[in-house]
This record gives sequence, structure tokens and C-alpha cells, in this order.
Amino acid sequence: RYGFIDEERKININTAPQDVLTRIFEVIGKVSAEEAAVFAESVVDWRDEDDDPSDNGAESAYYERLEFPYKCKNGNFEILEELLLVRGATQEIFDNVKEYITVYGEGKVNFNTAGPLVFRSLGISDDLVQKIMDYREGNDGVESTEDDNIFNSGQSVVPDLSAKASLSAEDISELNDVVNAGLVGVRSDNFRGTSYGRFKDRDMSVKIVFVVGRDETIRFWKET
Repeated sequence: RYGFIDEERKININTAPQDVLTRIFEVIGKVSAEEAAVFAESVVDWRDEDDDPSDNGAESAYYERLEFPYKCKNGNFEILEELLLVRGATQEIFDNVKEYITVYGEGKVNFNTAGPLVFRSLGISDDLVQKIMDYREGNDGVESTEDDNIFNSGQSVVPDLSAKASLSAEDISELNDVVNAGLVGVRSDNFRGTSYGRFKDRDMSVKIVFVVGRDETIRFWKET
């Protein structure tokens, strides 16, 4: 058995602004707004190049005082599990958000494939999220069928959606904020695959998780 999912439907924790990270941890991670904000600052400190902590963040001075000390990376996350090294992370938070975040791609969220929780994390209201989902589903109200609508470019999101739905001034403002922040994409170039296999002559199975680029480059591979 096997299956694919595109990574650009998710939020890239290497490039997401701090306010988007905060909403991810609050909306999807299910922690308080205060905890989410502190965790988001720590994530930004982990990935930035300096060793100067933000007001509520954490740099090497914090991590080196732990029982098992290590330095702050001051570089991009390479795998999702790295998030567990950041101050404030718990296994529960990671398990809640891991299907909605990525470290692959340029940081633009594919508006043709992203789900409601990702849109909410971008700062889009529930009512507008529903309008986006209705637009994508087309007249039959079912996604992934022949009558689906697609967004053609980041800059066309507002006019494309306006042609099919009634947008308020607030709706347009929300969409323009996300577009102008460089967070809107319409294409995916990285895909996560999961493959399961079972041996006929042995009581043993294998699970392979991998990420492959559109150029067929393997970016991640893990067998268990």
C-alpha cells in the first residue's frame, strides 16, 4: 500500500512569520495563546543566524544550561522532529501539528490543496475559509472531481474567488494580507510518500516514509 501528499499544502516552519507560527501552535497545537506566542519566538530564535534571544525566545544560553546541554542550531530545521529540541516543545504539541507543517519548499502555501486548519493558521477567518473550500469543490460540492475550480496564481486568488463568491471588504483585506506576505502559492514541488509492505514468508512488515521533489530528487527517506 502506498500514498502521496504534497508538502506545500502545509506551513513551512523555516519561513513562516512569527504570527503564523503562533496561530499554528494555538489553533492546531492546542495550547494557550500565551504559550503559543512564547513557543513561536523560540522557534524563530532556533532558526535565525544570531545568538541573541528575542524577548520571550531562547538561544544557546538557555539550552546549554539543560541537564543534557546542546547549542541552539541557528539554522533551518532539516527534519520535523527537530522541533522537539526547541524550548516549549512537547510530544503532544508535535503530534498535533506534524501533519500540518513542513521543512520543504519555499514557504508558499498551495491554496489549491491546503486544508481549513492551515488557512486558519494563516489568519483567514472561518467564513472566508469556507468560501475558499466551496470555490475549490466546484458546483458538485465535492473536491477532486472534474468541475473543481483552481487558483491560477497567488495574485489571482482575490479575483478568482470574487468571480464565484461574494467577498466582503474584510475578506479581501485578509486575502491581500496573506498574498502580500508572500505566503500564497498555487503549485507543489515536494511530495511525501508512505509505503507499507509485508513479507509473505516472514512475520515482518516495512514502512517507508520519504519526500521526493518534482525533479525526482529524494529529500528524505526513513525505513522502520
